[in-house]
Amino acid sequence: MQGLPRNVVATALLAGVVSLMFELLQVKLLSFFIGKSMDVLAIPIALLGLAIGSMFRHFAWRGDPRVLLDRASVATLPVAAVSLLALFAAANLLFPNVHVAYATPGTEAAKIAVYGLVGLPPYVLFGALLSTLFASHPEHIGGLYFADLAGAAIGCALLPVLLTWLGLPAAIAGVLLAAFALGVARAGSTRIRARLTGLLAVLLIMVATGIGFREHVNPTVLASVFGDLVRQGAREADVRWNAIARTSLLTHAGRESGRYVVVQDNGLSNVQVTPWREEPRPEALIHNGQRALPWRMGLEPEDILVTFAGMGRDMVMMDELAGGTARITGVELNPTVVAWASRPDLAHTRLPAFLARPGIRLLAREGRDFLNTDAGQYDLIFVANNGAVHAGRTGHTRKFLDTEEAMEAYLARLKPGGMLMFMNQPVMEKLRSLRAIWQRQGRRDFTNCVSIFGDDAQPMMDTLLFKPDAMSMADRAVVAEAATGWGLAPLMLPNGHGVPRIERILHAPLRELPATTDDRPFTQAIDWRSFRILPDPDRVASPVYVSGWAKIFTVVLFALVSAVVALVAAGIGTPEQRVPARWVVYLLLSGVGYMCVQIPLIAKTELLVGNPLYAVSVNLAVFLVFNALGARAFETRRPRQAFVLAGAVAVATAGALLAMSATVGALLSTPLVVKIACVALFVGPVAFVMGMFYPWCVSELTRQGREAAIPMTYGLTTLASVLGSAFAMAAVVNLGFTRVIALGVALYVASALPGMRR
Repeated sequence: MQGLPRNVVATALLAGVVSLMFELLQVKLLSFFIGKSMDVLAIPIALLGLAIGSMFRHFAWRGDPRVLLDRASVATLPVAAVSLLALFAAANLLFPNVHVAYATPGTEAAKIAVYGLVGLPPYVLFGALLSTLFASHPEHIGGLYFADLAGAAIGCALLPVLLTWLGLPAAIAGVLLAAFALGVARAGSTRIRARLTGLLAVLLIMVATGIGFREHVNPTVLASVFGDLVRQGAREADVRWNAIARTSLLTHAGRESGRYVVVQDNGLSNVQVTPWREEPRPEALIHNGQRALPWRMGLEPEDILVTFAGMGRDMVMMDELAGGTARITGVELNPTVVAWASRPDLAHTRLPAFLARPGIRLLAREGRDFLNTDAGQYDLIFVANNGAVHAGRTGHTRKFLDTEEAMEAYLARLKPGGMLMFMNQPVMEKLRSLRAIWQRQGRRDFTNCVSIFGDDAQPMMDTLLFKPDAMSMADRAVVAEAATGWGLAPLMLPNGHGVPRIERILHAPLRELPATTDDRPFTQAIDWRSFRILPDPDRVASPVYVSGWAKIFTVVLFALVSAVVALVAAGIGTPEQRVPARWVVYLLLSGVGYMCVQIPLIAKTELLVGNPLYAVSVNLAVFLVFNALGARAFETRRPRQAFVLAGAVAVATAGALLAMSATVGALLSTPLVVKIACVALFVGPVAFVMGMFYPWCVSELTRQGREAAIPMTYGLTTLASVLGSAFAMAAVVNLGFTRVIALGVALYVASALPGMRR
């Protein structure tokens, strides 16, 4: 980057590193402290802070730009530390009763406001810092944008590794060290460097000892779904943070051994620990409840697969039912849960001895990755409850086990005469998927293969049995008798009619039923029509409604903020400072379009990468690197018109979607290095072109002699991305990834009109 001082490039690079590390850390913290899939709030918080910082630089700062750069850089460490301390203080003092089932719209709004405010200050510094850099060196906008995005890619790769392999304290320490490096790089004197060093030492001691940087939740509330644990008083025996969840091992207060349970995040998924009995009980068919149904129906499985296996509870029960003779494989996403099965303080459960037996496997794997790489065939595939009952979950990697493609993968692993069983979970979308597969294969008598039972008043807790070779009248009688004995109702039996909600799935045209696919892998839609700022009191008890309300509220809030800031940018300040209206429109359209393309593309490649840790870090890093390369290339290959850029985005995006559609299924079993290369090939060209849109605006304003408006343009583009990220993450739930990507491309094309040279 000829012509740029080294400290300027280093400042842009380190600002990118710190900002992305802080943002990803915030994502993981909010996934626990807020829940409801609102960890994504960290993205609009970050972008809003960048916008505020750039507006401060634009309207308020009248001094030397170098002084602002120095002060913002030096302030990053103390401000980031205070922000994190305030976040933990708010969690411990204001919202210690963390559990997903306790959330209400009022509480959700309060959490969004408080956690948003305490997380904002570091991004304000970054916004002031970066907008000052861009305004000070507009002739090198491509190079500076490259350095910032390259640093962001580095931070994106570092934070997940620290969190997963070393834990939350190491991740916090990594953020503080990166902020320290930024401050030292711009410190103007030895005294300032010494003060930063002393502050860092104090902060690292606080992190290591847990003073101020540790959450103190109410374990009794966290264990609220386990009644006996609540009655006896719960305590946390251990806590681990990783890329999947905050994982808590709970037991009775004051006891070193006894009953243990695992709560992931804030109750979105719960795991019970069941001891292994080497000698099966004679009454095993009675004591193992619904899990015993395949045996009661005459199935004698020799090979069993359990997904969402937790710490092996379902495996232990099925081993007892099989008399210790079956080969059982369990698949669990969270590696901490799998590792804890071998803890010394759980020795009384004999789980380590059980898992050490020949033919017994408990694997820490992503479910779809396992289904597509495993060559095994199974007599029984048991899909345990995946947390949807309490979560109304609309995100996370595990969503790819609810799709039509996942149902095909399950069926491909079944032996002739085998059975697929989904226990205590929403099954309507699975029933629709199985019917679609049956119809596509030209097979008949679908209803002969299905049994469903549960409580029709609680459709989130149904159990579905699917036997491709059809069920007999004897099977029908067993299911009906067993369900009635458990106080449940047969909701559908082979060759029979179902309750109205099931009849609709069985007989309505498939096109009228929302499909759960890899392109729209969400089991719960967001109800946009019934949204009210003050929510309906009769519906606030529904976790699904509250989750959707929080997402829509965020979109509405940032839409209003964006509108106000757009008016401010175009109408306030000196004539030289005001951003021309056409560039306001250009930045808003391209900023929202950026997120509508980026977020669904990242989600679509998440299935390909498989491992959730690498899925996030690889996708974001690739996107940022190619954004940076595009910005760098802009300095030497500037297109003559904005519509050239818009057309290039459309072509590159269409190519990416076609390539992914044609190849992802075949690539699921390839080594990780191949997957990373494929992500770069798919996403890279799109990100490369998108990296040129902001430099195009800056270069045009510079050509027109409007350099004084440049700081505000950074605020506008980041604020547009705030709105775009909130909207895209809500819109994909109902529309799916491809439709939102198409909308993003359309916004880019629309931005070419105001962006054309005049």
